[in-house]
Amino acid sequence: MAIKSKGQSLRTRLLGIVIACWILPLIFIMTGLTYYFSVYVVNSQRNAIAMQLDSCQSVAVDRLQSAISEAASVSTDKAVSDAYNSYKQSNDLQRLKQESLSYLEVKFSGSALVDLCMIEFDDGKTPVSVYKTDEIYNKFIRGIYPKAELLTQESHDVSSFITSGRDIYIVKNLIDPVTLNPYAMLSMKINTDYVFGFFSDGTKLSGNIDFSIDGSKGSTDNKFAVVPRGFDINTIKESFIKSENSKTYFYRHVMFDNYILKYCISVENSSLYGQYYIFFALIIGAAVIIIPFAFYFLSFFKKNITKPLSALVIAARELERGNVGYTLPKSKKTDELSRLSAAFNVMSITLQNLFDKAYKEEIAFKDAKIKALQSQINPHFLNNTLELMNWKARGAGNEELANMIEALSTLLDASLDRSDKKQVPLSDELLSADAYLYIIKVRYKNKIKIEKNIDEELLRQSIPRLIIQPMLENAVKHGIKTAKKGILILNIYKENNYMVIEIRNDGKVLTQEDFAHLDNVLNGNAASLVQSDTTGIGINNVNTRIKLISGPGFGISYSQDEKLFTVTKMLLPLGDEYMS
Repeated sequence: MAIKSKGQSLRTRLLGIVIACWILPLIFIMTGLTYYFSVYVVNSQRNAIAMQLDSCQSVAVDRLQSAISEAASVSTDKAVSDAYNSYKQSNDLQRLKQESLSYLEVKFSGSALVDLCMIEFDDGKTPVSVYKTDEIYNKFIRGIYPKAELLTQESHDVSSFITSGRDIYIVKNLIDPVTLNPYAMLSMKINTDYVFGFFSDGTKLSGNIDFSIDGSKGSTDNKFAVVPRGFDINTIKESFIKSENSKTYFYRHVMFDNYILKYCISVENSSLYGQYYIFFALIIGAAVIIIPFAFYFLSFFKKNITKPLSALVIAARELERGNVGYTLPKSKKTDELSRLSAAFNVMSITLQNLFDKAYKEEIAFKDAKIKALQSQINPHFLNNTLELMNWKARGAGNEELANMIEALSTLLDASLDRSDKKQVPLSDELLSADAYLYIIKVRYKNKIKIEKNIDEELLRQSIPRLIIQPMLENAVKHGIKTAKKGILILNIYKENNYMVIEIRNDGKVLTQEDFAHLDNVLNGNAASLVQSDTTGIGINNVNTRIKLISGPGFGISYSQDEKLFTVTKMLLPLGDEYMS
């Protein structure tokens, strides 16, 4: 009975268990941890930086408010306005400059917030100023002074901001407290580093800021812009965070004293996501360690479980096909599957021995039965009877019948030979073959053509008895008889120090299934022998006797030539005298 597999194989289920109980949980854990770090850790980093920004932003706004207050105090302080009123009465310009300069020096010379402070009175006389460096003064006069004049003409008593690159200026009209008219223009340069310096102290921020104060844009670094190309910082309507390329940008919108501060500061993602990158590196490192281990485990699983199981399945199928004696390679291992393979080999060899014993007992039984029948037959009576029939036929002029009786007598003599010789000369074996061929030729008349090509040097070569006639009978029955006509060729020749008995017929064209059946019959497959007829048993008997007498390298083989002739070959050893 054929073994039918139902459902999944054991190795598939074992592999599924490994994947479900080890690989999938590992993937889920790593995916969950990666998601946790990518969401919560990154958000916590952003929130921490946002809190730092709030702190730094509070300091910057306080200092901008201080600058505005300083400018307003100059306007409200009577020292400058009194000096200017005295000048108008005395027309003493030198005294006005001296008193104004003294006031500015006392107020701003030690200030960390103000780099420059200038007062220009509306009579167009030489302005009064204090400043830290000539460069700061010259830069103001060349670039900012004209803008300041225009801006003070537009505003009355409001402090206005002007930015140029990284420089921040406040300009304001000084108002006469009596007439409430402007009498001078105040210009102040704010120390940008003092205002925004906290953004680069002890934080992960880049320290470089693009900003806008009341619509006037500037940057703490004139060489590099913080905001992405094409982005206008004045378009910021509210605070937000955005990641772009390799940076994260923090955009802020702050209102103070009716002024609007907008700024942008960036953080490198490598700094912001440092912990995430470390975790990701750990994940990759773990994968680098786990993946080879997983491959080793799968290789171990395949070598020690899957492969032995597959070998056992193949061996079971070979045994199912009737290939008793099929064994698995011996293993030096002592695990359970190796022991199971060893037990299978013992079982297969035991089965082969039992089949061989049963077959030999059957052969012995048949031989004994034939000998018993032979002992019951009186050869003289049988030969005398056939001889009488032969003479009667000849006397009646029926030569064909006489020859047939003579051929039959030859066949009976060969099959009932009581000499118990296992081998006979080829010439004697050909007598029974010729007798059989004569009977067949008469039977089929002109429908069969018989050709013989015999190497006469081989006529004295000893061969197993009764091996040619059964093979001729098989060729006629399954080839010529099926086609109802054809050619039967008997060739006997030497080839590579071997003797070859070859029988060809152009009857039925054999299929792959036919060849498979013949192989099973020759190999003694029990199922094929049961399904076969007497000729099938006969060719198995011939093949077995040749191998028993001559050795396992000899016997019968079947093939088909280019003309679709079925070719039966019997390979036999040559005696030393025939060796070339």
